[in-house]
Amino acid sequence: MTSITISNSVTTIGDYAFSQCSSLTSITISNSVTTIGNSAFSGCGSLTSITIPNSVTTIGNYAFSGCGSLTSITIPNSVTTIENHAFSYCTSLTSITIPNSVTTIGDYAFSYCTSLTSINVESENNSYASENGVLFNKNKTTLICCPEGKTGAYVIPNSVTTIGNQAFSYCTSLTSITIPNSVTTIEYSAFFSCTSLTSIAIPNSVTTIGDGAFSDCTSLTSIIIPNSVTSIGEGAFYNCSSLTSVIIPNSVTTIGDGVFSACTSLTSIIIPNSVTSIGNYAFYDCSSLTSVTIPDSVTTIGYSAFFGCESLTLITISNNVTTIEDRTFQYCQSLISITIPNSVTTIGNFAFSHCTNLTSIINLNPVPVDIGFNVFNYMEQSACSLRVPTNAVSAYQNAEVWNEFNIVGIYSVNVSANNDEYGTATGGGYYDENEIATVNATTHADYKFVNWTKNGVEASTDSSYSFTVTENLELVANFEEIETYLITVSVNNEEYGTATGGGYYDENETATVTATAHTGYKFANWTKNGVEVSTENPYSFTVTEDVELVANFINDVGVVETRHALSLQVYPNPTTGQLQIKNYELRDGEIEIYDISGKKQSSHHLITSSPNHHINVSHLPSGIYFLKIAGSVVKFVKE
Repeated sequence: MTSITISNSVTTIGDYAFSQCSSLTSITISNSVTTIGNSAFSGCGSLTSITIPNSVTTIGNYAFSGCGSLTSITIPNSVTTIENHAFSYCTSLTSITIPNSVTTIGDYAFSYCTSLTSINVESENNSYASENGVLFNKNKTTLICCPEGKTGAYVIPNSVTTIGNQAFSYCTSLTSITIPNSVTTIEYSAFFSCTSLTSIAIPNSVTTIGDGAFSDCTSLTSIIIPNSVTSIGEGAFYNCSSLTSVIIPNSVTTIGDGVFSACTSLTSIIIPNSVTSIGNYAFYDCSSLTSVTIPDSVTTIGYSAFFGCESLTLITISNNVTTIEDRTFQYCQSLISITIPNSVTTIGNFAFSHCTNLTSIINLNPVPVDIGFNVFNYMEQSACSLRVPTNAVSAYQNAEVWNEFNIVGIYSVNVSANNDEYGTATGGGYYDENEIATVNATTHADYKFVNWTKNGVEASTDSSYSFTVTENLELVANFEEIETYLITVSVNNEEYGTATGGGYYDENETATVTATAHTGYKFANWTKNGVEVSTENPYSFTVTEDVELVANFINDVGVVETRHALSLQVYPNPTTGQLQIKNYELRDGEIEIYDISGKKQSSHHLITSSPNHHINVSHLPSGIYFLKIAGSVVKFVKE
């Protein structure tokens, strides 16, 4: 059948009336028809166009689903309801217009319409709106459907608070989507199979990520989940096969079923202390995952949570987990060792089955743990060391299944810092009896290591401390703040030179101070409280206290007793008070007197033409002085 005309006597086209009429190319529907039933024309793959008359009010579920050749359709102003999947899989449809009369558009009405680039809503419609070919509710707070044929980048309007179910599902050509800070909810499969999307920023406004929200986004390489998110739905990132890293914020309390399942490129993940449960299949088949730390907040690890994580070499299980469920670590073939905390009382069936490289199990429960069947299937127990508390060795030796292991007694060494802001302590763990343990203390900036204490008593002052383990130990690395000291530098006379290098220094830091003499002067020494501490320049020393240093300079005259003084006579020399100066060449000029350190004591101006001058030096202390007139210098002694 290739064509059909429906007469005026017909009011309803019933469910499946023309379903799978794959050769039907045209159809004429009379004005008497008011309802097009569910799947009425589904699978009519040759139908290229259809005009729905003004009498029709309802287009049923899947009514035109699978009409792959349908390129255009006119929906009349009489239609009020477009049911679920009404035009799904209409792969040739490029655009569609929603008339003013429509009040209800069902879920996935235009899903899998891979060529659809625009959905246009008439402006008078009271229930829906469109912008740039994207379908919204009337006030544009919910983004309902982005046509799957859209390409390139898309920016969601700031009015949107909710990204609806499958809103961007199968938008395989969108390479970039910008989510505004107005969005609070990302619903079910909102970005399902957006295979060209490589990254997306989730704003801090989002609180909920729905089930399967980003599943099958196979090109997505990284994602940051903001602190605002409290709920991540099941399978939210399922099969994001290119995803290499994920940051889970402290706001998340539950990692749901299959959230990261089949993320085959994921190498590591940090689970915050806020998480209390890890769902079934949460990390199923994350084949590149190498290490996981499960925090103490987690009480439940779901069924097959880490099944098939074949690269996993290290996992730390929370001290609050009571049950390791069935198949939790099955096929973790790279797992070498595992620690079972003393909180675990039950290990489920096949929990460690096919962990063929597991050579060390630390079981901290002093009472043998109940286990299911084939827990350690496909591994050689006798080649695996089972380490248990020393006082529990005999109990495990008498327990069925556990006694097949090589059982060794251990002690625990716990290390901590007196303040985590000051430094870190490492090296703690479980050690065989008489094994040598080495613990290390590493300081943070502005702090220093003091000692290791055991029960408040000093055990060592070495930051790297080695000892023989003979008991359970609690060691504390003690740090304290480094003192800061002020080094102040000055000069004996600012006309003679400058000093630099002062300032604040940490305790035991090396300070270097430098003295720079001005022309005609030279450095003599450094003094502290008037006492010489060094003649070196620059001068370096270890800072252990506040210090005030003085750089002392002397005039170059201090090292010349007589210079160009052939025609200059000074007498009496030594003198007690009056000094007579006779110069046959100089008739006027400046007379300067310096002490032995080079410090100027006085100056006198010659205002007469007489070659004989008298200077009163009685005010000078006893000592050696230098008299300088122009280029001539003479030493004299004041008694």
